[in-house]
Amino acid sequence: MDIEKTELSPGLTSFRTDRGVVQVEQSLENRYQIYKKLLGNESMHGSELPALSAQQKEIARKFNIPEEEYARNVLAGSYGLEKTRKKANDLGQAVQGAIRPLDAGYRVTAVIRDVNRLGWVVRIETPRGDVNVLLSKELAEGLLDSGSESEKEQLRIRLLTSLEQSKPAP
Repeated sequence: MDIEKTELSPGLTSFRTDRGVVQVEQSLENRYQIYKKLLGNESMHGSELPALSAQQKEIARKFNIPEEEYARNVLAGSYGLEKTRKKANDLGQAVQGAIRPLDAGYRVTAVIRDVNRLGWVVRIETPRGDVNVLLSKELAEGLLDSGSESEKEQLRIRLLTSLEQSKPAP
């Protein structure tokens, strides 16, 4: 499967595949927590850190940040992005599983982390057009952490309610 990566803005990345689009917005708090772990990991040698581009080296120099510290930040960002991408993919699969019984015309086309509303927006293609469904952070985390039958039922109810009440997405 080919994956096309597009940086939409700082912290927001779109991944396009033959199955649709996953947009990932990485929270600064998540990035900072990963960064703190990397800074505290004295066993990580400079050779394990990513090589900086000329532009990244220039930014580090302008802000008077040691290159090794800047490289740790770059690595933290990539770890956070990978973690968020996995969550988006897993959440998309859970939603797809929940809408599978509805009709062959329903499919997940995007999963977007919405840091402003502290949740996830799942775009679902329906026979009437695309519909955006907001899932709370708590519901998403519950599904991703344990995936209990209770949480799957909450997801099913949320999706059915949203699909019945929503107008197609713009």
